Amino acid sequence: MPKGGAAAAEPQPFSLKDINANNMVSWMKPFDGGVWLCTIAYIVFGAILCWAIEGSAGNTDYLIDDKMSKMSLLQSVWGGTLDLWLGGPSILTAVTWPGRFCLLGYTLFIFITVSMYTANLVNFMVSAEVTPKLVNSLQEVMDTNQKLCILDAASAAIMGAFSIKEENVVRMDEQGSMTEMMFNGGCAAALLGKDDYRVYISGSKAIFTVCTDEGDEKHWATCADPEVKPEVFNLECTCSDLFKDISECRDECPYAKRYCSVQRVTDPNFAFEFTWALPINSYFNQHVSAWLSNFKTTGQVVELRNQYMIKPTPDVCSSSAGEVSPLKLKDMIGVTIIGTGIMFLGAFIAVANKISSLLCKRGAAASSDERDPMSAIPEEGAKIDPSSMSTEQYLAATTAKAKVLEAMIAALPSGSSGGSFGDRNIGASGDAGFEKDGGADASKPKPEPNGDKTDDDFLSGVSSWWQS
Repeated sequence: MPKGGAAAAEPQPFSLKDINANNMVSWMKPFDGGVWLCTIAYIVFGAILCWAIEGSAGNTDYLIDDKMSKMSLLQSVWGGTLDLWLGGPSILTAVTWPGRFCLLGYTLFIFITVSMYTANLVNFMVSAEVTPKLVNSLQEVMDTNQKLCILDAASAAIMGAFSIKEENVVRMDEQGSMTEMMFNGGCAAALLGKDDYRVYISGSKAIFTVCTDEGDEKHWATCADPEVKPEVFNLECTCSDLFKDISECRDECPYAKRYCSVQRVTDPNFAFEFTWALPINSYFNQHVSAWLSNFKTTGQVVELRNQYMIKPTPDVCSSSAGEVSPLKLKDMIGVTIIGTGIMFLGAFIAVANKISSLLCKRGAAASSDERDPMSAIPEEGAKIDPSSMSTEQYLAATTAKAKVLEAMIAALPSGSSGGSFGDRNIGASGDAGFEKDGGADASKPKPEPNGDKTDDDFLSGVSSWWQS
């Protein structure tokens, strides 16, 4: 058998040609552009939200010099980005329950994103090593002077219809031997029908023989030498231990899922159908043609194909490396919505706690004012503003000042007659400082208690304070 194609795909040694733009960004291929933008936006959003919740709660991991600032916000975004590379929360922390909810949604997104990226990255790396070079059309095979495998029974008709040269053709007797020839690099492509592709490649539901003798030139289903037996290829073999994957029992099933790395290429310019005829019982032609036309128009052909071809041969190669595609934004919708919802729950709890705290403080202040009307009395030297007080508070404030004034007057020495305040006579003219209540020594002057100040000066000060 030829040695090449997918069967001989091996890692190539490194060369300077490998340093190119495609290889430089190959690590980004597991995600498409939309997923990368979504991931970056989510990291920034989550870091800002955690910074707002935890920083306002006094978490020092989100503060610089015990303050929330632009630099502390930038530090939070940096920590969130680092958490993505580390695959989990190791930089951002939480000390409050709202912050914990925020971090829960954030880390859920990171966990799923990193897991999906890692799994898809492995598939991309494997695919890059084992996928052989593809041809995109029948014309490309001829233009590049490559070989094309065709069933021998149909080769003349196909070569005549599409002007295929003899030197570009490898004739094979059956679909199984033709697929094996292509797999080993004997031809760059093989012409298979869609049902043949399902049976021999994607569904791996065929059992056939191939002559693998090195002395045989054609490598058909039977060997040219009748004494040499062809090898049996059982594509639908299963492990005797049902709990083992097929890759774990290759000694039992060496050919199971053998052609999963072969890829299907549809050429829009190639279409070929075989005609049939009934040369002996030709009078049945019209009846059979009408019967087939009726099957096609009523949809019974599609129904029968699904029943006898599609369902019995499910695609067992759908997870193969040859069919890897980057994850798209729609694949991340679920985890993005769930993670964002959990983060917003934390933000809602934080806002509710803040509002509740403010309402409690205002309620406590209002309750304190109702219980103690004296709480609104201005401090010493402050003016009484009736517009900012209730009637009860204003009366309490003025009464308190009156009591202070009474105590101050009571501390004064006896003065001259004039107005009275309590049980004291207050002098209002120049006879202040003398007894006016008939004492024994009415004409004896009293010592000045205020040094150089007179009683009139003191009363003037009291009057000024009262008017304030």
